[in-house]
Amino acid sequence: MKKNFSIMLIPILVALIVIPFAVHPASAHVTKNFGDVTVKIGLANEPPLIGDTNTIQVFVDKGSGNNTSPIQETALDNMTIVITYGGLQKTLQFTPSDDTPDEYDATVIPTKVGSYNVIVNGTIDGQSVNAVFPLDEVENKDAYYQPLGSTPSSIPSSSVTVPSGSEQNNVSSQVINQLSAEITKAASDANIATQSYANVAKSFDEVKNITDTLFMISITGIGIGVAGIVIAVVALTRKNQT
Repeated sequence: MKKNFSIMLIPILVALIVIPFAVHPASAHVTKNFGDVTVKIGLANEPPLIGDTNTIQVFVDKGSGNNTSPIQETALDNMTIVITYGGLQKTLQFTPSDDTPDEYDATVIPTKVGSYNVIVNGTIDGQSVNAVFPLDEVENKDAYYQPLGSTPSSIPSSSVTVPSGSEQNNVSSQVINQLSAEITKAASDANIATQSYANVAKSFDEVKNITDTLFMISITGIGIGVAGIVIAVVALTRKNQT
C-alpha cells in the first residue's frame, strides 16, 4: 500500500515542480515563415494601452523550428515596415537590439483604441517577405484603474489625495485666469451696450432734428397761408369801398 502511494505521489511532485516553470502568459507575438526565413512580430508591453509608450519587436532568424540562427544587424536593410490603423499608416524605423541578436525594435505610442497591424514588404537574405502581422488590440486605461471599476464619483473620500503646493498654485492660476476672462467678457459686453445706447441716442437726436425742421416748415406754411388770406380780405374790402 505504501509502495503504491509512493508511486502515485511521484507524478504529483513532478507536476508541482514543472508547472510553475511551464505555465506562463501566452505570447501575442505572431510568427510566420518565408522559405528558410522566420519572422516574429509583436509588442513588448501587453496589453498595449492608449497613450503609453510601447515597442514593436521584430525577430528575424534563418531556418525554422529548433534549427534557427539569428540574422543580425542587416536583416531589415531591404525591408519596408509600416504600422496601420484603419486607413492610416506610418513607416517605422527599426534599430537592432543591444541585448538580443535577432531582435529589431521601433518605439510607438498608440493614440487610438482599436486594432493595429504591421505590414512588412521586401526581402530578407534574398528571400521575399510580404505579410500582414496583427498586433494586440490597444485598450483604454479605464479598465486597469485601481480599485477596479472605480470612477471619481465612487472613490471613497479617504482615498482622495490633497493637492501639493504646486498643484494648488496651478488650480489658483486656473481660477484667476477664468475670472479674468469673465471680467474681460463683461467689460466687452458693457462697452457694446454703451455703444448701442449712444447709437440709439444719436438716432433719437436725428429724428428730433428732422421733426423740428418739419414743424418749422409747417408753421411757416401756415403763416404764409394766413397772410395770404388777410391780404385777400383787405383787398376785397378796399374794392367794395371803392
